[in-house]
Amino acid sequence: MIHARCGWLEQRGLPSLRQSVDALAEQCGDGTVWMLTTTGGDVVGCTTVLDHGPARDWTEAERSEPALYLFSTVTHPDYRSLKPGTVIAHWAVDRAARQGREWVRRGCLDLELRDYYQEQGFVLVREIPVRIGTLYVMARRAERLDIAMLRAAYK
Repeated sequence: MIHARCGWLEQRGLPSLRQSVDALAEQCGDGTVWMLTTTGGDVVGCTTVLDHGPARDWTEAERSEPALYLFSTVTHPDYRSLKPGTVIAHWAVDRAARQGREWVRRGCLDLELRDYYQEQGFVLVREIPVRIGTLYVMARRAERLDIAMLRAAYK
């Protein structure tokens, strides 16, 4: 799935994840990766979920609020029409609410990805200049959502 995403990005002249494939795959072994699959077992997407985010990205007050943090979300381009990234985001928003957390937080370096996350209900908290561009730090309030309805498309 990650290799398919790399090829899709490279075909469009976009920055690839290829140099990070091994690191992304290793995250699957530490118990913090959530995977979206079809009922047949095909991996459609994944994200790393943590209880804390980088201190440099969030203020002390923000870090004191209970939140889930999403990192390294990758989806299979062949399933784009099913919006797996949106399903993953909504799963995280619902999970955070079920756990009594207030927020789901994430960041990205790509302007189009920032816009996509905003379509999912995330708001831009701040822009942070980094060595390779701009980090867009984003958040969405946790709330209960009907995940079963979203998941039904993955048969």
